[in-house]
Amino acid sequence: GRAELLSRLKSGLRRKQAEQKRKKDPICLDSGRFEKGILCRKKPLPPGPPPPAGAPPVPRGMYIVPLVCPSYIAPDHGSVWYAGREYRIATASGAKATEQVRITCHQHFRPSEIGSSEPRCRRDGQWEVGKTCEPVYCADYGNVQFGFVSTHDYVRAGTRIKITCHEWYKPAGMEHGGRDDPMCL
Repeated sequence: GRAELLSRLKSGLRRKQAEQKRKKDPICLDSGRFEKGILCRKKPLPPGPPPPAGAPPVPRGMYIVPLVCPSYIAPDHGSVWYAGREYRIATASGAKATEQVRITCHQHFRPSEIGSSEPRCRRDGQWEVGKTCEPVYCADYGNVQFGFVSTHDYVRAGTRIKITCHEWYKPAGMEHGGRDDPMCL
């Protein structure tokens, strides 16, 4: 009776809400899974006689589209933070206009000069330009008196170079933290 009808109505409402949450362009999330995508169902016919062949579709009324932004794609070698959570690939879509994300860069990378470190979802449904993550480089280590350095080129942070002493010389300074393979920090 009435309880069964109420149960069917609630079930239908839950199904409709779940369908509204589905995305047209699902994106692969940091979990390695896609967010839910849309389903496609046949539209109900409008009331009245069918339109003549070749007639334009009947307008179905006005829709109010909420101002939201698509997923924010994390920069290469960086992460994007949204609602207190880190995303290394992309956020879920649906950030409301004026909400922000925060960009951080991984070890040995730094934020670019251009772009915002906290891009905002604009009212037109697009994100402000955010920073990218650029590699950190060390300049030439320089010459070592009575020794050789493996390279005099710029090297990326995290790279080690090798210092070798001439034949009649031995390494010194290791007792004070010096290394024969210092790393570019």
